[in-house]
Formats: sequence, C-alpha cells, structure tokens
Amino acid sequence: MSNPYEQLVELNISEMPWVDPPTLPPSDLPYDDGEPMESPWHVGSGPLLKAGYVTARGGKMDDFYVGVNMFVYYSWQQVRNKDFKGPDVYFVHDVDGQRRRLYWAIWDEDGRYPDVIVELLSESTEKEDLGNKKQLYEQRFRTTEYFCVAPEVERLLGWRLSNGRYVEIVPDEHGRLWSEQLQLWLGSWHGTYQYEEHTWPRFYHPDGTLGSTGCRC
Repeated sequence: MSNPYEQLVELNISEMPWVDPPTLPPSDLPYDDGEPMESPWHVGSGPLLKAGYVTARGGKMDDFYVGVNMFVYYSWQQVRNKDFKGPDVYFVHDVDGQRRRLYWAIWDEDGRYPDVIVELLSESTEKEDLGNKKQLYEQRFRTTEYFCVAPEVERLLGWRLSNGRYVEIVPDEHGRLWSEQLQLWLGSWHGTYQYEEHTWPRFYHPDGTLGSTGCRC
C-alpha cells in the first residue's frame, strides 16, 4: 500500500492559491450622533457614574474601561446600515483602560462586549431602551447586567443575565440595585453636581455608604 503523503507536492508561497483578505475596518467611523443630550440631568449623569466607579476602583482606569455616550460597533452589517448604538454608560472589565478610544469596536477589542450597560431613559428613548436595545444587549451583546434610570431617578430598573435571559434585579429596602459585576449598589442621591441640583444616579459601597466621585460636587 502506497503512502499518501508521498504524493504531496511542496508548494512555495508564489504557487499557493491566493484568497483576497476581508475588507479592512474603516478608520473614520462616527463616534457620536451629534445630538445634544435631552437635559442637564442627562448631561451630568453619565460622567457622574463614571467618576464614581473609577474612584471606587482606585482612581485610575488600568484594567477596565468606562465609556460614556460612545458608539459600540459589533458587526459589518450594522456599519453598512448606519445602525449606530451608543449606550449612555458602559463598563468593560479586564481590558486596557488607558488606550485612547473614540468608540468601542468589537473587532478591535478581541471580541469583548460591555459587561454592564446603563441607559438614561427619556420620553424619546424609553421605548427603544426597554425594547429593541434590551433585546440586543441580552441576545447579541450577552451583557451580564443592564440598568435603566429614569430622569431624577424616578424609576430604577435592572436585569441580570441568567441562563441566557434577563432576570429582573430586585431592589433593596432603599430602592437600590446590586451590581454583581461592579460590586456596588446603584441608587439615587439628591444634591448638586456641575452646578445643577437634581436627584442623580450614584454608586454606593457594599456597606451602603455613598461612594465618592473624587471631586467636589
């Protein structure tokens, strides 16, 4: 019986069949929609949550990233259709937090999706945030925790992924929601931030004390 390997012919690189590489990612993707935030509360809530989490983690984004009002790109079809998705706030663990980013592109991040997403509800976005976006984050992003905050924190909603489906997070006696991913409570705080007095979303430590933001609010 002949050895089939003896029939193999060694090819050099010039003789190998050539396959065109896939299209390279565009480098000029939009990073926001250019639309102003709906209110001073919406403008301040994202940076306030980011500052609170970064401070709770030691004051520096080394091994995690927090994006505020930045597009997340997850497929070529999405780019072609200009179906841009920009969570108000998102958190990603175990990544280089010091790398400068204008947007989060899955193909540039080793396939990583956000671990936690927070959307700030409004009259114009609530239906989308509680409908199509919730379904996208659950079924495509597989984002472990998803929170929605109504203006002035009149409502605070949260879900955690369990067996592939979002399960509602039950609030504690203070109306706060526990984030297993962030190891912090998400709740409300009435006070002044950026010269605006509102009821803001804030993080609380596991023992219930208010987290710092590293600045004078």
